[in-house]
Amino acid sequence: MEAESAIKFSNASIGRTSDIDGKFNLTGGEGISDNAIINYQLEVAHSGNYNLSYRVAAPRDTKGFAVVINGKELAVEKITSTGGYKKWQTQRGSTYFYLKQGENKLTLKSLDKNWKLNWVSFNPN
Repeated sequence: MEAESAIKFSNASIGRTSDIDGKFNLTGGEGISDNAIINYQLEVAHSGNYNLSYRVAAPRDTKGFAVVINGKELAVEKITSTGGYKKWQTQRGSTYFYLKQGENKLTLKSLDKNWKLNWVSFNPN
């Protein structure tokens, strides 16, 4: 899902992306803020374990973001440097997440600044 399709977000802004898809990304003055909160509504067809992938650009390694699903913090995903704000890379989460069939709420809580987000994806395990 595209980063800008969040149902609600704070301490981030939408900007034109330099990534290959030519759409938008979440950003800010120094990338996404260290206290940004980004909420998504997920519609899951089948209950099961899913792996999180995310497309980011970051000039340095960051503390990343906490992953909260249905109100429960389940992991912290670090972001490794991609070489700059215009150098995009797909990174993969370190944890599998159980998602129930139907509606699920995903919240990303930023723990550091200096990163941009183009999209997030959950893939069945």
